[in-house]
Amino acid sequence: MENDKASTKKIIIKYGIIYGITWITYSIIRYITGYTTTRNWFLSVIELSIHIGVISYSIYTFKLANNHFLKLGQALKVGFSIVLIGVGIQVLWDIFLLKVISSETMYQMISSLEKSTITKPIEQNSTISRENSFLFTISLVAFIGNSILGFLISLIAGVIMIKKRDIL
Repeated sequence: MENDKASTKKIIIKYGIIYGITWITYSIIRYITGYTTTRNWFLSVIELSIHIGVISYSIYTFKLANNHFLKLGQALKVGFSIVLIGVGIQVLWDIFLLKVISSETMYQMISSLEKSTITKPIEQNSTISRENSFLFTISLVAFIGNSILGFLISLIAGVIMIKKRDIL
């Protein structure tokens, strides 16, 4: 049982960092190509492929390390933990990108958000307060959204790859 926990931690940390670095690379490519504020179906397909690929492969790797046996709880634990690490890295990168590297992108996103809202706040906040509020909001949405998606992908991958030990 001690080996199981050690390999679980090792796989979670390894693939969590890989997941985060994959998101950073994807974000850099979007920034370089000018698609930071753009949304279309092709980008959504790429993002979903990153989610499914890394999470499913990490659960499969855990299954191989566990003598080809996998319980649903183990799959959820591995997949969701990897998502939490990866999303943490992704959120830190997004904050760094929008605050340090490309603050004009954040202003574009804030102005497009203000155009889409029907009601304006009664009192205008300072620019820094709006920036921090915007960063907190998108970070929270990214964290919650990716966590839910990662949980669902872990659940589906776990159900597909589940194999229990035969007890005689």
